[in-house]
Amino acid sequence: MSRQWTKEQQEAISKSGTNMIISAGAGSGKTAVLTERVIEKLRHGTSIRSLLILTFTNAAASEMKERIRSALQKEESLKEELDQLDSAYITTFDSYALSLVKKYHYLLDLPKQIAITSSSIVSMKRVEIIDQILHEYYEKKDPAFVSFIHSFCIKGDQNIRDAIRFYDDKLNLRTDKVEYLTHYLDHFYNEENIDSFIQEYVQLLQEQVGYIQTLLSSLEMVSDGDYYYKIRDVLEPLLQAQDYSQFLVAQTLKLKNAPKGSSEELKKMKQQITDVLKDLKSLLVYEDTDEMKRNLYQTKQTASILIDILLRLDQEMKAWKKRENAYEFHD
Repeated sequence: MSRQWTKEQQEAISKSGTNMIISAGAGSGKTAVLTERVIEKLRHGTSIRSLLILTFTNAAASEMKERIRSALQKEESLKEELDQLDSAYITTFDSYALSLVKKYHYLLDLPKQIAITSSSIVSMKRVEIIDQILHEYYEKKDPAFVSFIHSFCIKGDQNIRDAIRFYDDKLNLRTDKVEYLTHYLDHFYNEENIDSFIQEYVQLLQEQVGYIQTLLSSLEMVSDGDYYYKIRDVLEPLLQAQDYSQFLVAQTLKLKNAPKGSSEELKKMKQQITDVLKDLKSLLVYEDTDEMKRNLYQTKQTASILIDILLRLDQEMKAWKKRENAYEFHD
């Protein structure tokens, strides 16, 4: 007796000629539907060797293969596919990716005989290489490095080591990691780019002031005229500000408390304005945009040290992997 499929299941089985994403919960029959989809393809002349069926685990791949085997054994017209089943591409994403790397190793500048090593071994080796690089820096007593350590370390340099691993993890997601690091200083520390960052910063301040203006309009709806005008008069110089130097007036502003007997809604609205004003003040840490620009340029030395460490780490890790013929996949 053939199984009865729901309308959605039948569509997932038979629909073709387009990409599909199928979302289904646990126990909803996903594996059975996918198995039947494969059989349906075979009934219409597709060879099992022409299909690529990938799963997340070896157990799931094994189950899928056995379900397909069982289904093929029940259909006389598909018995020939049984002979090809064991050589079909029914495997995990990782295994299939590894097979491609081995097949096209020469295009990736990798040896043919490679092995996938565990992440824990790679992590331990990376820590060892970071220790070695930092030790060399300490030995040389380079003034830029000493300044770097004094700026970011209080008790030990563990936070620096953590930062190096963090940035290395993020950069490993880029296909142009070395090129990106090599040209980073030129791309980031140029006049045009620095000016654009300052513009974005000032835009953020303008958005904060705009939010205060919106809250002030809401305050007008719930307060008597007297209190609203007192608050508005205090905020007026800030609301009229157009550039960074004018935004600095916020540092001197202090809002009057709500009158006794005011509604909770009014008190809440006034507190919201106070909180946004406080956030705005916390952003006004520079005397002017020139100081802002100088501070950005002063980070170049720190960035240079960090980039040098990351490039050396990348070089040493690649050399180690090549010697060991050991590689790892990144999610």
